[in-house]
Formats: sequence, C-alpha cells, structure tokens
Amino acid sequence: MDKYFAEALRIYEQGIDRDEHLYMDAPILVQIEEYYEKENRPYDAERCMRFALRLHPEDQEVLLTYAYRLKCEGQWWQAEKVIRDLPDQQHRDVLLFYAEKKVSEGMVDEAEQDVRRHISGLTGNELYDWWLDVGEIMLDYGYCQRAAAWLEPIPPTYPEMKRVHELLADIYIQLERTDEAIAQCNAQIDADPYDAVSWVQLADLHQKCGQLEECVEACDYALAIDESNQQALSIKAFAVFAQGKTEEGMALCREHYDPQSNDFTIPMYMGEHLYMREHFDEALPLLRHALRCCPTHHADRMRIITGLACVHVALDQTAAAMTMMEQSVPYHETFTMACTRVAEFLLGTHVRQQAVQMLVKVAIPASAKTHDTLRIAEMLHQHEYYAEVQPLWDILQALAFRQKDYELLALTTYGVYRSQPGILSWQLLEQLVQKFPRHMAALLQLPVSDAECQAVHEAFLHDERYPQPH
Repeated sequence: MDKYFAEALRIYEQGIDRDEHLYMDAPILVQIEEYYEKENRPYDAERCMRFALRLHPEDQEVLLTYAYRLKCEGQWWQAEKVIRDLPDQQHRDVLLFYAEKKVSEGMVDEAEQDVRRHISGLTGNELYDWWLDVGEIMLDYGYCQRAAAWLEPIPPTYPEMKRVHELLADIYIQLERTDEAIAQCNAQIDADPYDAVSWVQLADLHQKCGQLEECVEACDYALAIDESNQQALSIKAFAVFAQGKTEEGMALCREHYDPQSNDFTIPMYMGEHLYMREHFDEALPLLRHALRCCPTHHADRMRIITGLACVHVALDQTAAAMTMMEQSVPYHETFTMACTRVAEFLLGTHVRQQAVQMLVKVAIPASAKTHDTLRIAEMLHQHEYYAEVQPLWDILQALAFRQKDYELLALTTYGVYRSQPGILSWQLLEQLVQKFPRHMAALLQLPVSDAECQAVHEAFLHDERYPQPH
C-alpha cells in the first residue's frame, strides 16, 4: 500500500469513527471506497460512499463511483439515471457503462460496434486501457472468447500487464486451455515474484487441474510472502486433505484456526474430518463457526448444513438436526432428500440406530408427500443395507403399496427379501418378475440374454441367490 494512501486512510478512519468534522478531497475518497471494495468490506465501502456524496454531491468521479456501485447491486435503472445526469457524456467510464448495459442485455455485437467507434483514432496506452476494460466486461458476462480477443493483442510493455495476465489466466481456465493459463500465472509471477495474489491464483489453477503437490508448493510461496493470506491457507488445506494426508491437514488447520476469524473454510475442513472420525462433540462448535461465516449463497453452505445435521443426529439432538435441514429448501433440495443424505453418512457409523430412527420418524413420513420415497430405498440398496435396517424395508414396502408405485414396490420387496427372507416376500418377487420382467431382470441381476417373461422367470427360479424359503 502506498504510504501516502495509507496515511490518508488512517486519517479518514480516525475521523469517521470519531464523527469529527472531517473533510477530504473527492479523489482520495473514491480511492478509499475502491480499497474497501477490494478488501471485501461492504459496510465500510457503503459508509465511505455516503460520506463522499455528502461532501461532493456534484463531483463527476464520485457520482460515477456511486453509479457503478448501484449497477453492481443490480440497480441498473437507478445507476443509468445517475449516469445520464452527468455533464460529461463522453467520459470513458460513461461510455463503458452504456457498452456494459448492452452486453448485459445480450446485445454484444452492438456493444462492440459502439466501442470500436469510440476508440477510433486512439493509440498507445489510452487504446490499451479500453481493450482491458472491454475484455474484463466480456469476461464478467461469460463471453470468454470475445474477452480473449480484446486482451491478447495488448503488448507486454503495457503498464497494467499484470492485470491482463490475471484476466487471461482466468479466461484460459474457463476455456480449459490449462497450459496457457499456467503460462499467464507464471508471467505474473515473473513480473512480480513477491506478489502473494499471483501465487494464490497459480495455486488455485493447480488445484483445479488436480496438480495437488504443485498447488501446495504455490501456496507455500504465497504464505512465505504473506503468512496471514487466508485464501492460500484454505487452498493449501484442501490440497493436503485431498492427497489423503489427514494428520498433516488437521495440524495445518489447528495451527491457523482462529475462533474470531471470518473465514469459514478452515473450521469447515476441521469439523468435517472430526465428524468423519466420529468425534461429534469436537466437530459441533467448528461447524457452527463455519456456518456463521459462510455467505448465504455460497456453494459450500449446504455442505456445512449437512455436516451439522449429521452431528446433531449422532448426538441424539434430532430437533436441532431438523432445524438444520429446514434450510435445504433454498438450495433446491427437499427436506426428505436432506434427511436421506444425512442418514447415508450416519448409517456407516456407530450411531446407525439414530439414523434409522430419523428415517422412520421424519424422512419417510415426509417422503410420502414429496415422492422422494424411492430415493431412500435406492440409497439403502446402493449401500446394501438390508438386515441391519430391516424395519425400514417393511415401512417402505407398505408405502409402495399405498402409493401404487411399482418401481418402488419392486425395490422394497427385494429389500424385504434380502433383510429377512420369507415365503411371502419370495412369492411377491416371483409375481413382480412375471409382471415386469425387464425391470426385475436388471434389479435382480439375472443372467438372461433377453428380457422375455418366460426367460426371466426361469432364470429367477434357478438362481441360487434367490432360493424359495420353506
């Protein structure tokens, strides 16, 4: 951080916190707001923006920054109103706003035509600034090929080449051009070997490519530069665990775990590995920490919710587990499916009985309303849980009769027969073989060359795996 900016930031933060009569020029306030955005401090960025608007309500740079904030929040109409009221409609950021609006509406060709008209006659860095901004807009909206076409011609002497390498690396990752992506990351590092962010991007790329040892090595370089780099720690922890080095991964997490940290990944990894070892009491506070800090729409949030539900069921805290699984709906998963995933893990532990009780009391009754009963039966069949969960098969078979679901009836009858072979279940299996020969031949894995009723029936009668009980 530039020492002059650092001093300005210190003065601002002291003054704003003390509610003093603080005055600062518009450009430095815009710079501070952008700093907070990059540091993922939305409250501080919003407060700085309000302060800047109060001091400089007609300043073009302040209003531009405000408009772009509105745009990033999805408030396009309000943002465009601010932009259209600006006196300098030929300002580069104004023209880029209009171009981005067209890109956001799918009018990509029109946006590129506008840009080419605006940059006609420009040369040197002024031209390359446009190419960089347009390339970044295209990437933001998923137009990777177009983004590459704008960025690739920028010459290596351009002052912002580091940003160009960063964007091209991201583009090549998405286009699965791995070698080129790594080359762009290495170019960033060659330009500035002491930039931890570049090493983290390289580590992230190695992780996505499954190159776990190289990933750990890149993380180590990033941490040597900035030992508190949370992203490097998180990626390294993932890579270590993914290599099967559980003890090393847990040691790394314990060394860097901070109960007051806003990072959710380290407590998530620790909590997961503890409950997989059936250390449920130790896992509970860690997973709670992870859930508190995980953003609502993050892909890992459902993973943490499932882990917490598993822990609560294992600790006989069924009500707390149900509360956890109520959160599954916003993630496009029914309550029954969430219960089934929890049971799927716990049936393989020493708390199997708690999982069975949860399925009987909660998941199966709920499944009758959501038609998820078949998924429960498929899960039990996939893991070959039969005799140990015999009451479940009886309940599921009764539901199959009630729902008149013959696919479910076939699977549950097979489950009942496997869990407690009896003459009634065998006779029902035989009837199903005769009625649904093709389906039953696949379910029972009968060695038949065709699925004709007579052939399947004969194969069933002579298969030693399905003897008729006496």
